[in-house]
Amino acid sequence: GSAPFRYIQDAVDAAVDGDVIYVCAGVYTERVELAQRMVSLVGVDGADATVIDANSAGVALAVNNGQDGTTRIQGFTLQHGADETMGSGLTVQSSSPALVDLVVRDCSGVAAIHLDDSDSTVDGVRLLTNSTTSGLQIHGGAPTLTHVLATNNSVDAAVLQVANSDATVRNSIFAFNDLGWQYGGYVIQFGGSGCSPFLYNVVVAENTASNVESSYAIRQECGE
Repeated sequence: GSAPFRYIQDAVDAAVDGDVIYVCAGVYTERVELAQRMVSLVGVDGADATVIDANSAGVALAVNNGQDGTTRIQGFTLQHGADETMGSGLTVQSSSPALVDLVVRDCSGVAAIHLDDSDSTVDGVRLLTNSTTSGLQIHGGAPTLTHVLATNNSVDAAVLQVANSDATVRNSIFAFNDLGWQYGGYVIQFGGSGCSPFLYNVVVAENTASNVESSYAIRQECGE
């Protein structure tokens, strides 16, 4: 239908597969889950104007039921997520939506973004001022990341952590982040028994390692 909704989740629940939900500028204090809906969410005025604020009550946005590239998440800031098991700003599980023009900021927990068994196309995503174990965490799948900016985050393990995945990362910047785990941290870490990552034109610069015995800009541990 075309009726306006006060909450994004209400619009999702009323939608049918193939719908595109256009969201007006504003701050929406809620958590959104697509569940079984094969729908797209588009912030019409872009990420800086359209905010989903989880208010530290869980994951800001979850896509977790087999959505493919016809599902598009575009033009949102996802903030104040807090979760100890998944990505507190954005969690994508067994789904491959297109993720475009997103800001994930001021989140806490295991990761700001978690992609699990996903082949998502990720373009123009910014991770800003998160305090998490990992910034962007990828398990399995073969997502393609382009124009990702991760800056001013504080992480315990890695800013970008990839396990058992054939992820591709292009034209992206990882700068001015702090690695805080006392035994060692990474800006970019690849690992697992089955992974073949590809990096092209990726900038890693001006990251710091406070209270860390050893740290690495990029560490590749595939096959271990």
